[in-house]
Amino acid sequence: MTKWQEDEEKERYGKGLISLREYYTKRKELAENQGQAEAMALRAEDGLVYRETERSTIANDFYVMKQMRAAGLDAMKPSGETADGFADRILSAVIENGVPFALLGGLLLPEGVADEQWTSNHAEATAARLAGATSQ
Repeated sequence: MTKWQEDEEKERYGKGLISLREYYTKRKELAENQGQAEAMALRAEDGLVYRETERSTIANDFYVMKQMRAAGLDAMKPSGETADGFADRILSAVIENGVPFALLGGLLLPEGVADEQWTSNHAEATAARLAGATSQ
């Protein structure tokens, strides 16, 4: 929750426009959303932070579709397995077909780069950085 949002909610509560319960429910939702956004950010060893694209360009969509086809995901459907089993099968296909970093490169952008500025060069640079990351 930004300072501005928090002040706005306090003002609305102070004017009786929302109840105390609504005020705290809204604060909780905003805090959870902020936590999820921070959790979705990936920090590289050198401090560069990657985030998920929110509004993809057509070029970005085509790039991701190409990587999904290369992984064999375009024809993959659940086959009576659990959701976790299907997720494991998807992950295995992406890894076995050698495209995990290329696919991530299409889905992530360095923080500070606008979604509209996505290029295949960004994807390739992101893929190379992630491929070289260590677990420590």
